[in-house]
Amino acid sequence: HVEGRSVEEIKSELRDSISESVIQDALTKAVELGLLKIEGDKYKTSNPGIGFGSTLEWCVAFCFFSELSCPAFWGVEVKGLPSDYDVIVHRETDIGYIECKSGNCERI
Repeated sequence: HVEGRSVEEIKSELRDSISESVIQDALTKAVELGLLKIEGDKYKTSNPGIGFGSTLEWCVAFCFFSELSCPAFWGVEVKGLPSDYDVIVHRETDIGYIECKSGNCERI
């Protein structure tokens, strides 16, 4: 969120479905990874100019790398082709491509 959110605000948004300690652990890890920064008691995106798409691509690639031990690359550009490949994954003898989509979520 552009203005940032405090742990209490995040907890109220989740309607007590996740404990405050789990939220705090996730936020701490996000800060350590450079995805978020802290300003006062608010957690904000570390680089709002790049948008959520790049973060989503990184997250998908990181999941393949950390959970499945697969080399994975995000934002791959190939010379002579008009667009980029969001996530490229290599597993054993296969190469996979993942197109990541993100958008604005509306509250229900």
